[in-house]
This record gives sequence, structure tokens and C-alpha cells, in this order.
Amino acid sequence: LGAAALALGAPRQATADPPKINTDRVAIPGAPAPARVSGLVLKNGLRYEDTKTGPGPEPRWGQVLKVAYTCYTRAGASAPLEKLDASTAYLIRHGNGRTIRGLDEGVHTMRIGGARRVEVPPQLAYTAPGLGPLPESAAGRRKLDRALDVMA
Repeated sequence: LGAAALALGAPRQATADPPKINTDRVAIPGAPAPARVSGLVLKNGLRYEDTKTGPGPEPRWGQVLKVAYTCYTRAGASAPLEKLDASTAYLIRHGNGRTIRGLDEGVHTMRIGGARRVEVPPQLAYTAPGLGPLPESAAGRRKLDRALDVMA
């Protein structure tokens, strides 16, 4: 998973307790960002930059969020970005572990109504044991989507 542009909508009431603090979310002081992305680089490799700061609060753990996104991927480090997927109404429960970790961490400090560019490194994408990386073909992604729907 390469990069995603996110927009965050109004959340619903939180029902979950916040998880323990994850030290992987700590930014590396003075870490240089690559030329193609400015903004914050976390210790775990997640990069993000706010393109629009929203007027609302940051989401709380357990809230249901409506996310508009466009997802891009690249075949290699020097390959151009290719559009993979997009949605204007993707619903997630923040912090429940049912979405990719990079997306959860990418929206955590984002303000409601804002927009952010997020680059998710492979270790924070679809790399859970037994799940594997995101399938390259559209048919493979549909098969993964159906499997995840059955699990939910």
C-alpha cells in the first residue's frame, strides 16, 4: 500500500476504552522526510501531512468514522503511483483492529473535517500473518474483500 488521501467525516459516540500507548507512534525528532512527502514521519515508517486542517476535534478510540479516501500503490520504490481504490463513504470503528493499522494511525490525530495525505509502509498495511499483502489483481482484491466481510 503506497499512499492514501483521506478526508474525515463526523464520528459517532465512542464506546471503547482507549488502548495502551503505543511507542511506535512517537515521531523521530529531526528525521528527514523524503522529497515527495513533507509532514510528520513516525518511528514505524508511517508518513502523513495535513493538506487541510479540519475545524472539529480529533477522533476518539471506538468512534465510528466516515472516511473518504483515494488509495494509490506503486510496484517498486522508483515506480510511479497507480490508483488502486477510492471511496467517499468508508466506515471504520477507530482502533478496533478491523482495518489496516496504517489507516488507524493515520486518522488518529486528524481533525474532523480535515484532509490528510498518508503513506503507509508495508509493515502497517495488509501484512498480518495468514492474510498476506494486498492482492495485485482486482479479482484478488474482491476475493479479499469478501473474506473480510465474512470475518466481520
